Amino acid sequence: MSNVVVTPIRDEYIEPIEDAINEGLEMLGLDATAAPAAVIEKMHSYVDELLATDDPPADDMPSIRLGALWGHTVVRQYSWRWVGVEWDDAVADEPAICVVSPDDWYCIPPLILVDRIISRHNINHLTGQNENTIASLFDSLDGIEENPPADKYQILA
Repeated sequence: MSNVVVTPIRDEYIEPIEDAINEGLEMLGLDATAAPAAVIEKMHSYVDELLATDDPPADDMPSIRLGALWGHTVVRQYSWRWVGVEWDDAVADEPAICVVSPDDWYCIPPLILVDRIISRHNINHLTGQNENTIASLFDSLDGIEENPPADKYQILA
């Protein structure tokens, strides 16, 4: 496994993430008090509707808004936290914006995850089809730390 550097989320990202979370809630017709399960259900349905169209969205705002909201919902439901993560073998110049599990075993880059689904690049290698894993990945996090992997910061996406 590559070396991993985890840092607090950069200050300049906090407000845009919070704005994206609020815009995602607005897109879905929900408010900040909506139960996490309701947020995920509504988000999954919304993404199914997007995927049912012939073309992906013209801009990346749905991916950013829903990715931030998905990460926020993981934080609320499972007590994960936002961080910046850099892998020594990554090609990015900036840390990936991620949510990590309480004991640091698992890491998910929610903006990348949702973008991959909406842009039709979340391919199931058995079926060759794009999959909407918004709800299934969220549900799979329940109790996940009971069986930790060998190394910390395993990417789930």
